Amino acid sequence: MTPPISDPLHQRVLHFVAAQTGAHVELSEQTDIARDLGVDGVEAEEFMIAFQRAFEVDLSGFAFDRHFGPEGLSLTGLILTVLRLRPSPQPLTVGTLVDAARQKRWPNGTTAPYRDIT
Repeated sequence: MTPPISDPLHQRVLHFVAAQTGAHVELSEQTDIARDLGVDGVEAEEFMIAFQRAFEVDLSGFAFDRHFGPEGLSLTGLILTVLRLRPSPQPLTVGTLVDAARQKRWPNGTTAPYRDIT
């Protein structure tokens, strides 16, 4: 369920994302942290650690590689992606972050079901 824009927690998450990413675009529930805001690699790790601390969220169910790629370009990573040996990252949206902040744990199945990548 999408919280109303006037929801204080929703507003806190929007402000957090904007502050952490330097976003100069209007954020919505569907804003993808990696694709739309360019957060990836080490920056993504720092973002998620800051999110965990700011909202006291248990991220034990969070799978970094399912949402973010490595820092910079990797020839091996590019080849694996082109050959479809590595799945495309799943969106990590502002809406998912709001859900996680509300539940105080990483939500399961809020954006797309996790694929088994092992």
